[in-house]
Amino acid sequence: NILNSYFLDPICLGELESVGPRCNKFKCKLAQYIKENGPRIVHTLLNKESPLGSLREAAKFLGKELSAVFKETEMCTCGKKFIKAASKCAPSYYGNAVFEDMGGESYRMVNFATAMRNIDFDAAGKAATLLMDHLCEETSSGQCIDSIFEVAAKAGDSYETTFIYDTYNAAEAIHSGDEERMIDIMKKCDNLLYFHIHSYEKPTDKPFGKYAMHAKNFYCDEYCKEGRGYFYPCCMRKMFGDKKMRENVLKVIESIYKMRELLDELSWQREDDEIDSYYMSEEARKQYDWL
Repeated sequence: NILNSYFLDPICLGELESVGPRCNKFKCKLAQYIKENGPRIVHTLLNKESPLGSLREAAKFLGKELSAVFKETEMCTCGKKFIKAASKCAPSYYGNAVFEDMGGESYRMVNFATAMRNIDFDAAGKAATLLMDHLCEETSSGQCIDSIFEVAAKAGDSYETTFIYDTYNAAEAIHSGDEERMIDIMKKCDNLLYFHIHSYEKPTDKPFGKYAMHAKNFYCDEYCKEGRGYFYPCCMRKMFGDKKMRENVLKVIESIYKMRELLDELSWQREDDEIDSYYMSEEARKQYDWL
């Protein structure tokens, strides 16, 4: 019965039930997959005795698992419908689990309702839908998500070669100032030494400026660009360059920042043990007799 859910309130359940017969069981399929496979995945990734012997193997394993959940739950069709339904009902969400977790404390309930009403879930839903479009784009590897994890496996090799195993004794070359040796190491194109050094040539105070230099030196190095091979899938380039997705993400961040300011202001205005239903939507107020 959709009215007897512990985690989802009637409004959200109604929205999620309206996604159509094909996608009606999406949330149950996703929950079942996480229940059956989640513990195994976490154990394999984090256990000290994991059979995964490298970052490459970990990236391939995680990519395979995510690809499987995308396929089994029809994420590229039903997932997008689920996102749309969830973002629509989120502002008025107040499930039984939340009420129990807050122990009936009025100030916590008002804070939660206020936060949910002021976060821009519409922008969040649009950003998530655009992200899903990019991840589901067909590529030579299957889908974009498969291509991204193939690249992650290569990046794992380069990271381990440079920072974990220091295969070419790069640290010694840097400390000794042996430029000829450092150049020889960088020419191998299977390590991150070259961009690690170049990133400090032009200091920057801009937000994320240092990371931008890292990325530019990594992807645009003329010598290694061809020899290193496939390292920047076209679908990933499109995803990072999606202006609409970026704008919606910024709207969400801004709404969260303003929401925190509002909660700080409410903390000065609140009367002890008083529940102010003004901050909840009319739909939400109709659900709860205690209001």
